[in-house]
Amino acid sequence: MFDRNFFVLAPSFHGATILSKLLNAHPEVVSLGDTYPSRNFDQICGCGNYVSKCPFWIAVNDAISPNQYAGEGLLLSRYPKITGSAADPLMYNELPSYLLNRLIKDHTLDTYSTDYRRFLKEVYTRHAYKKPRVFIDGVKSISRVHALKLSGVPVAGVIHITRSPYDFVKSSEKQGRSLVSSALAYRMYHKMASRIQGETPYIRISYEELSTSTDQTLEKLFRFIQLPFADIDRLKQNFDDTWHFMGNSSLLKFDGTMKASQYSVDKEMKRKITRISGKQLPSLEASFPK
Repeated sequence: MFDRNFFVLAPSFHGATILSKLLNAHPEVVSLGDTYPSRNFDQICGCGNYVSKCPFWIAVNDAISPNQYAGEGLLLSRYPKITGSAADPLMYNELPSYLLNRLIKDHTLDTYSTDYRRFLKEVYTRHAYKKPRVFIDGVKSISRVHALKLSGVPVAGVIHITRSPYDFVKSSEKQGRSLVSSALAYRMYHKMASRIQGETPYIRISYEELSTSTDQTLEKLFRFIQLPFADIDRLKQNFDDTWHFMGNSSLLKFDGTMKASQYSVDKEMKRKITRISGKQLPSLEASFPK
């Protein structure tokens, strides 16, 4: 089994899948992009097969209790249900652990923990040839990190990625979201993600930092996950290895080149976005709870 499990937290359009590609290229890491395939439609795995035809995902699915997750939308649930409503994520993020323990049935937490461990075991088995030590989970759900800790699954640390709110809002607008809703979502997500640093080993990096100072950022990250440093040139040598990832298929052609910013935003729009989203949180060296 893996020695340590780390969790990436970031909204969409923050470069989390690019980071997953870089980290997965380290010989001692397994990282699967967005990690869980959808149950709502048949995604294409990074290996080129549909998930339903991919031997890797077939084996992973068979290792867990798939029938109980038929209505979840993902291979496994993000967290055990409390009320079954949209209030659940807020409760996981806001309520203390002792109160959550009272609200969630013990057998539900046990099943959640058991299936996640089965998932990890099967993922490890399928990568045993690498003898990996670290798993990087990319589901990006803050509530899920709280739920896993609550269920007794060890969380070795959290990697929190930030990005310019201007790029995030412009990318979100292309997906049909308004400036206001996008900027508010940005603010709330990063506010909740940053709270974790007081209770879990935590490091915060920016997409801009990763794209312009790649090796320096990778050095910080590998130090945080306690593995030998590998620079971008070393990692590129493994980019062609079969990768069973979930996420943007364009990453199959990723050569390690990143752009710090993709959009031009005028001063007035920057002012509007900043008023709602707040400023981008600065990068933060690793912090550990006392």
